[in-house]
Amino acid sequence: MTPEEDNLRSSWDSYPSEYLDGYLIQGVEDPRINAQSILTRAWLSDTLYPGRFDALITEELRFGAVLTWILRQLEQGAGRAELHDAILSGDTQRIPEFLCATYAWLQGEACPIPDYLTTVLSCLDPDRPNGCLSDLALDTFMTIWSEQLASLSRGTISVLEVACGSANDYRFVAQCGLAPFLRYTGLDIAVGNITNAQHRFPNVDFRVGSILGTELPDSSCDYLFCHDLIEHLSPAAMERALEEMLRIARREMILHFFNGKRNGVHEIVPVRKYYRNRLSMEKIAAFFEGQGTHVTCLEMAPWLREKIGVPGYHNPNAFSVIVDRYP
Repeated sequence: MTPEEDNLRSSWDSYPSEYLDGYLIQGVEDPRINAQSILTRAWLSDTLYPGRFDALITEELRFGAVLTWILRQLEQGAGRAELHDAILSGDTQRIPEFLCATYAWLQGEACPIPDYLTTVLSCLDPDRPNGCLSDLALDTFMTIWSEQLASLSRGTISVLEVACGSANDYRFVAQCGLAPFLRYTGLDIAVGNITNAQHRFPNVDFRVGSILGTELPDSSCDYLFCHDLIEHLSPAAMERALEEMLRIARREMILHFFNGKRNGVHEIVPVRKYYRNRLSMEKIAAFFEGQGTHVTCLEMAPWLREKIGVPGYHNPNAFSVIVDRYP
């Protein structure tokens, strides 16, 4: 293991297991409402059943945007009753137009989606602070997906998640009903994360390991996904990690970035034992295109604005990249 890998492992394993288990699954990062986590599940479901769930995927993205906006208002001190009254009155000075339109649609008899807006503004969780959303509201699409997928059957696909944390995203991949369709492996450099993941899912293949040297065979998984890792690597390790992912993934992968920019060069920012770089979306795309792959880039804020009319995204620097080995 390299000094950089040692630093990464020791940095993460210095945290208590309880912290690791809750890291990046709370607030706007909750995978049930975070657009990039929704996108991972959408990518998996569309891989399994191309085009079948397009409308449901769009509505889950809308759900995530709506609940994220409400959550941020609650965190800033707004009251649930105040927000509910403003939505009911169609106050577009107080409430974004897309949210008022969503509420009106949810009230229609033909709407197939439960009225999650009323649920989120009326349901308090006694085990959480008032500024938090209830699991009853947050689980809306977990329930819808599990019902939709329960009646389906097909062969499985092999999937590797790099930097899986304490099953941060996998716990919701499982909850929504996708797990039976996957031969899943989760890889993380931190022993504490993998211990947590194995405790939650003792029969799932979670492994301690580094993407800088996995020793996995070429094309050993069909699909690969990764959230919020690459910004934390040195330039040399970043290139090594991307090369390794491309070597391992036989078909396609989706990579999510939290700190990006549209053009120019990468901004390399060392922070203590690792990095917090700002990465050029164009340079990441060019790297993969140089390997003969087809690359689709999604800059989250404008992509969501175009797709569902949401006026902004909580992280304006976020982008995702889908890499197809065989376009």
